[in-house]
Amino acid sequence: MKILLALFTISFCFITLNADKKKSPKPTSEDITEKNATACEITLNQTATLIEPALLVGYQEWPSTLEEIDKHCDLGAKVYKSIRRYGRCTTGLSRQSLNIFLRGLKKFMQNICSSNKRKQDTADILKCASNGTNAGWSKCLKETNSRLDITSTNASDPAMVGNICCAYSSLVNCINTNTGTKSECDKSKDTTFFLQSSMALVIKDLTDLLCTNYESKESCEIHDSQRSDILQSIAEGKHVFKGAFLMTPLIKAASQLGKIHADDI
Repeated sequence: MKILLALFTISFCFITLNADKKKSPKPTSEDITEKNATACEITLNQTATLIEPALLVGYQEWPSTLEEIDKHCDLGAKVYKSIRRYGRCTTGLSRQSLNIFLRGLKKFMQNICSSNKRKQDTADILKCASNGTNAGWSKCLKETNSRLDITSTNASDPAMVGNICCAYSSLVNCINTNTGTKSECDKSKDTTFFLQSSMALVIKDLTDLLCTNYESKESCEIHDSQRSDILQSIAEGKHVFKGAFLMTPLIKAASQLGKIHADDI
């Protein structure tokens, strides 16, 4: 009797499991793709909240102690991991560009965060920023982001390369004009030089691949003179941006460039 009861119980469990399997259909490729797209969107949105703080955009006061720099290095590491995670959501030229951007970001972080001495040097340099440097830095990066965003959204022709290259050239000039160092600080604490060098570490590998025709200030002045209305609109803060700061325009621009024949660039 006990054997019969055991057999009945096993049979009932087997039937129940089979019924559950029939009720729960296997996920389709569309379901999997939709889940991946959702995960990618979540990662992008998370990254978007981190990049501006990591780049000190909008900060009234910059980190000026070893402890504050430590926290900022932790934030930089978080941004790096988040962007790398999102890189799995991209393909082709977008992924290649993002990888180059990540390599530059890693150089930037190592330049600041690789030792306590480098961290302390960075804190001392940021303490030497003159009045208005914080606001000037934010202004320069926001204008560059807007230039890249407009370019990546609207451009589908060879002029796009010049737009990207001259956005970087304009950033360097903007930092030179809108940031400064306190008079009591020596040359080793030059805040403007530090900021320009920092952006070069992050972006220059990308521009070096594209910008041989736009290396001089004069070439970009000629190029930008044909876009005066757009640049005036950006300077007046009229452009509305949505996405991850610098990263979204970079990905969109790379995607657009992939559609342009190499002979046309």
